[in-house]
Amino acid sequence: MEDGKLILKLEQDLLKPHLRNSQPKLEKIIANGFVEIGQSGTLYNKHSIIKALSSEQAKNITYVDMRLKFLSKKLALVSYQTSSRGRDMVQRYSLWERTQNSWQILFHEAVQV
Repeated sequence: MEDGKLILKLEQDLLKPHLRNSQPKLEKIIANGFVEIGQSGTLYNKHSIIKALSSEQAKNITYVDMRLKFLSKKLALVSYQTSSRGRDMVQRYSLWERTQNSWQILFHEAVQV
């Protein structure tokens, strides 16, 4: 699969309950140095975000305007907006890093729009 399509698929998969609740799958695609700034301003690392997502109640998250920009051969930025249960839109940014085997998410930020 082409890198751009793979990154977008991985990002979209992270919005689905079957992946968000699967610790082994999250361990594989979240980089060890991962940092997230949640929409509440809470900082997460790999361990804390996996714990939070694994215990999260399943919810339907919809997204719009998902865009991908390669910053280099090994870094890609994904931006898009999400809504869950009809709540306000959230602008999201993810930084993906190319590893030896695939792509891993290195950074994520969510900002209330």
